[in-house]
Amino acid sequence: MNYWEVIRQSLIISGSRMVALSMVTLDLMILGRLALDETADFALAVQFSQIYVVLALGLTVGVNIAFNLRKSHSRTVARSVAGYAVFTGFLLFLMSLVMGFFVTMSKNAQLSYFVLALGIVPTTLYIALCAMIEASGGASWVFKLTIGAAIANAALDLALVHLGLCSPAVAVALATTIVRLLLLSFVIYGCLRIYRISIAPIFDGVEWKDLFSYGRTEALVGLIFTGGVSFLFAYANARGNDAALALLAIGINFLNIASVIYIGMTRAVANVASALTHRISTDLKGLAIFGLAYVLGTTAVLYAASPVLSWLYLGTVSPELLAIFVIAIWVVAFDGAAMLFITLLRLLDWRAGPPMLRLALIVIGVPLAMVWFDPLAMQPVFAGLLMGNIVAALLAGMLLLYAARQRARKDLHTVAAHQ
Repeated sequence: MNYWEVIRQSLIISGSRMVALSMVTLDLMILGRLALDETADFALAVQFSQIYVVLALGLTVGVNIAFNLRKSHSRTVARSVAGYAVFTGFLLFLMSLVMGFFVTMSKNAQLSYFVLALGIVPTTLYIALCAMIEASGGASWVFKLTIGAAIANAALDLALVHLGLCSPAVAVALATTIVRLLLLSFVIYGCLRIYRISIAPIFDGVEWKDLFSYGRTEALVGLIFTGGVSFLFAYANARGNDAALALLAIGINFLNIASVIYIGMTRAVANVASALTHRISTDLKGLAIFGLAYVLGTTAVLYAASPVLSWLYLGTVSPELLAIFVIAIWVVAFDGAAMLFITLLRLLDWRAGPPMLRLALIVIGVPLAMVWFDPLAMQPVFAGLLMGNIVAALLAGMLLLYAARQRARKDLHTVAAHQ
């Protein structure tokens, strides 16, 4: 097993995801230096808006697979993908509009939410087109474009906030939507001019059904995950204050950013391990030890960097935020362990059930966070989330041990049958 290749791929995949997520992080950092009430309003708006971004990601997860499988014998697969993305994005946009009238939030937060909703259709189409470009060998082009978008987003944030035409929260939401539209225009150019992919949308019921079959499970898990966290935000918004909600938003944003480290690691493990010519059970123990060492190593790095992160978010090293980060780091670490075990289970052909184990964060963690909620201190909220991820990691680990034993017995029977 080439573990250096796993590390190399981990850093590339994590880096690409990190840049994309950095836009929301920069938004919160900019608002955190202006006013906590504006930070709280934008955080609430973006958390509910993120539900539809997660659904868009889930429902388009199979685009690259479908495109690669059919592009050699189908001239319309790319156009079908574009049509599917536009249709899906429009449905998500309508759902987001309806939701905006039923969620309790301030007028400022609601306006920020509706501004973000305008970017849902272009975001869905952008995700699908990027998947086809990456499948055509353009991953580095997409990565460079994402870096440029993050820089443009920060600059536009500052410019619109400085103009003062609307509240800072709405200004930052408007900057995000404008950047999403710009990203889509560049990706359309890339498809048509650089990678020669025809993307005039068409309706193809067979292709659309196939694309949906890839993404329905991912979308369901993502919806429950994001919906559960959004429910926690709504609960905190009703019972807390602006300072508490802002700290909760920063802590959750930190969880989202840090989890990318382990998404990159687990995808790299899957990429390298799935290319092996021998049985995966031969390297299973080594992969598990490597993955857990990776989790512990990155946990130590995040702990050492927590004072710097506090300063980046608030412009000062806040003891309260540091206390949140200490617990949040372990929340992410146990989630990383669960993701590792689930990835190894997939390599053993356990595909459908194991990903649902991560929902322990929502089923156990969120209720505990609500029970332990204290508007004067957010640490108990993250302690509740930690309990959920500990359960998820333990269940995934036990299931992996069972699956490994089953595979070992099957391999022994196979070897015996050939002797």
